[in-house]
Amino acid sequence: MKNNLDDKKSIGERLMLFRKEILKTQKDLSEEAGVLQATISQTESGQVFPSFKLIAYLVDTYNLNVRWLINGSGDMMIHLYETGPDTKENQDLRVLMQDAKTDPDLLANMMIRYAELKKIKMIDEASKIPTPPRPSKKKS
Repeated sequence: MKNNLDDKKSIGERLMLFRKEILKTQKDLSEEAGVLQATISQTESGQVFPSFKLIAYLVDTYNLNVRWLINGSGDMMIHLYETGPDTKENQDLRVLMQDAKTDPDLLANMMIRYAELKKIKMIDEASKIPTPPRPSKKKS
């Protein structure tokens, strides 16, 4: 079962892949997105979750697929002509960004909650695995 640290590391690794895909250095991306280069470095190394501001910039500017960033599913980028759950999640994030401009910790809290929900789901699925019947004791 993954813990929060593993989730941060995986998200950081995917952020680095994305940054390299769009041919940006940490310095270039930090200047464009209006965040500190240290923020990008710490995110990519798995020390912190990405800032809401950074993700918002990447979604708006490069069509980053939020689902891919969080759990690695789907394509790295959403193409404008696509429809489906990945596109819907990016649209939902854009609405959320407008609603949450004053709460910089919102995304980190959402990612922590997402990790907690994944753990709950794994425990729930594990509890549904049938246990083999116990051998009955023979009476002599």
